[in-house]
Parts: sequence; C-alpha cells; structure tokens
Amino acid sequence: MNQSSIDRGFFRSLSFRSYRDEEKKMGTLVKEDFGRPDRATTMGMTHGSYDKLDDDGLAPPGTRVSGADVIIGKTTPLSQEDAQGQAARYSRRDRSRSLRHSETGVVDQ
Repeated sequence: MNQSSIDRGFFRSLSFRSYRDEEKKMGTLVKEDFGRPDRATTMGMTHGSYDKLDDDGLAPPGTRVSGADVIIGKTTPLSQEDAQGQAARYSRRDRSRSLRHSETGVVDQ
C-alpha cells in the first residue's frame, strides 16, 4: 500500500440504510398517521429528539441525524381501553421510528 492509494480513497467505505414505513388504514378510518407527535397529547414518546421532523413527520433531505434521533414520526389513535386512568389525558400513541444509537448520517431521499 502506498500514499497515493490512500489519497485516492483506498479503504474508505460508504453505507446506506433505508427506513420505510406506511400508514395503515381500514376503509375510511385512519389507523396510523404521519406527523410530528405532540408530547401533551401523545402517549409513549421516546427520549429521542423529535426536533428534526417536519410537520409531515419526516426528516427533510440533507438533515444530519445521529444517535436516537427520530426520523419518521407516526402516531395511532388510542382505543377506549388504553385511555383509562392516567392515560385519559392522551389521545394518541407514538409509533415513530428512530435511528440506531450507534449510527450517524445524512437523510437522502
């Protein structure tokens, strides 16, 4: 191995990971919805950062993400059984997707 090889990028690597999610619907009833969850009305939110999400629930292309950043925001309505006792103040449950703790990267498309 020589310096010229290293200067041209020898032993460098690049990896891509795709994250995919979809909204589930049953007839006209919406079961899941993309969007930025609200801590006041959403139960079960993780300790990750939701700051990088747009209102549509997706991190915009070009955004640097790392650690436990949430990259897909998604919620489901709470059923009547789930909304008992202390959970009665919530109307939705968090189903967002986070980046793995050991990964960093940039959102592509």
